[in-house]
Amino acid sequence: MIVLAVEDELLGTLGEKILNQARPDLQVANTYLCSGSGKLRSRLAAFNNACQAMPHLVLTDLDKEVCAPEMIAKWTQGLHINQGLYLRIAVREAEAWVLADRIAFAGFLNIAVNRVHPYPEQLDDPKAELIRLAMSSPRAALRRALTPIGKAKQGPEHNDVLIAFLNEKWDFGRAAANAPSLARAGASLARV
Repeated sequence: MIVLAVEDELLGTLGEKILNQARPDLQVANTYLCSGSGKLRSRLAAFNNACQAMPHLVLTDLDKEVCAPEMIAKWTQGLHINQGLYLRIAVREAEAWVLADRIAFAGFLNIAVNRVHPYPEQLDDPKAELIRLAMSSPRAALRRALTPIGKAKQGPEHNDVLIAFLNEKWDFGRAAANAPSLARAGASLARV
C-alpha cells in the first residue's frame, strides 16, 4: 500500500498510472489532491511524518524553478526526510510526461509522431506545446476540448481529455524512455 499526494488531478492520474505499470504490486490507499504546489508543499511535513506508517509518493511540477534538486532542497529544508517519502518532480510540468509517450499521443491526436518533441522535458512550456499540437489535430472535438478560450491557459476540458488519454492509451515504459524525471520517479518506487 502507498499514499499518493499530488498538486492536481492530472498528476494524480499520472501517479496512479506510474504505480500501476512500474509497481503493480502496490495499491493506492489514499490520494490527496492538494489544489496547487503551494498547498502540497505546506503539507509536506505532515506527509513526511505519515510516511513512517505507510509510504507516500508526492508528485509536483518543476514549473519555473531552475532544477529539481534545488526545488527538493527548498521544499525539504529543515526536515529530516523519513524513509518512505518519495518526492518526485515532473520537469517542467505534468504535460511533459503526457507528451513523452509520443507514439500514443500522436495517435490520439491523429498527427505524425515526428511532430511530437522527442524529449518534452527540454521544452520551456510543455503545456503550450501540447495545446499547439492539439490545435493542429484533424479531430475537431479534441481541438475544442484542448484549445484555450479567451485568457484561459488551457482548454475547457484539458484535464478530462488528458486523463482519459492517460487511462486508455499512455504507457509508462514508452514515456519514461523520453522523460528522465519520469524514469527517475519510476525507479524510486523500486525502493518502496
